[in-house]
Amino acid sequence: MSKQLQAQLGNVAAHEAVRKGNTQSFVALPKAERTTTVQFPDGVGIAEAFTTITAAGGAWAYHSAKPPAWVESSSKPLAELLASHFHCPVGRPTKWPQD
Repeated sequence: MSKQLQAQLGNVAAHEAVRKGNTQSFVALPKAERTTTVQFPDGVGIAEAFTTITAAGGAWAYHSAKPPAWVESSSKPLAELLASHFHCPVGRPTKWPQD
């Protein structure tokens, strides 16, 4: 059995999508340090996961207005790719709230 691929990203500018008819907008959520988790089905590889998170209109853009403060992943290579892309460290800071 394979370990399910997932990534956690430190979110300091969380927002949520609001749809009215055919129009979608984003509403900022209360200021707080949040962790956004993206979990993938079995069989999804690192390249697909990276693209799903980082693409324009992808998972991260859908959940945050700013780059993540940090990243973690069940895959060290995915964590390193995300950290390089977003210019942030790998690893949750010790003072970051646990979810």
